[in-house]
Amino acid sequence: MRVFLDIVLLFLVLFTPWWLSGLVAFIMLVSYERYYEVLLFAFLMDALYNGTTSFGSFQYVFTLVFCVLFVSVTFLRGRLTFYA
Repeated sequence: MRVFLDIVLLFLVLFTPWWLSGLVAFIMLVSYERYYEVLLFAFLMDALYNGTTSFGSFQYVFTLVFCVLFVSVTFLRGRLTFYA
């Protein structure tokens, strides 16, 4: 199932706007435990959408955002009672 979702997310990253693929990646990050693939897709999104979303001279906005989200979701997952 996870491989199928990876293929779907890859399709979304390649053929849909950045905000839609970012939203689906966030939903998958929250839905699945230790969804490391989102970091790879965030790097791919940075490579594809670099010209439209660069923040000053920093080019890896999606990668930074999803790294912070990944750490936050992993930390909160152990603290929240409905994930236990």
